[in-house]
Amino acid sequence: QKVTPPARNPCAGALASSVRAQGFLAGGVTFCQLVPMRSIPFKAVCMLGLNDGVFPANDSPLGFDLMASKPRAADRSRRNDDRQLFLEALLSARQRLLITYVGQSIHDGKPLPPSVLVSELLDHVARSCRLPDENLGDALSRTERFEARLMVRHPLKAWSPRYFGAST
Repeated sequence: QKVTPPARNPCAGALASSVRAQGFLAGGVTFCQLVPMRSIPFKAVCMLGLNDGVFPANDSPLGFDLMASKPRAADRSRRNDDRQLFLEALLSARQRLLITYVGQSIHDGKPLPPSVLVSELLDHVARSCRLPDENLGDALSRTERFEARLMVRHPLKAWSPRYFGAST
């Protein structure tokens, strides 16, 4: 009897490639920071670590920064720069967008919110899109229905029964 090999992960070939790429966009998978003016279209864009309080960065000026004590309308804000970078990354995604954040506390398992930008994106999607089952009388809000449809919540521990086929 002929044995067929298991289906390969499409990313495995790109990651296992022995070719050493130099510079941006030289290989099949590119890891980079969010950099201004790098909004080149990609099939998939993955943004990792968009935790609340981490992204967008807080403006914490240095003690000797005299401009920060009296800000003016046209002064740069790191927080606003991060918001712009987030929007540029969204526009770069053509087929897939993956956003990750730590969704629960490691100490007590309580839910943790995502970045303000991720919450705003979910709210905007809920306001501007419609689900096929929109007319159902559901107790959930529109945003909660979109979160249930779009978000994947992983268990806190790698040995969770959910990863081994249990329904919990």
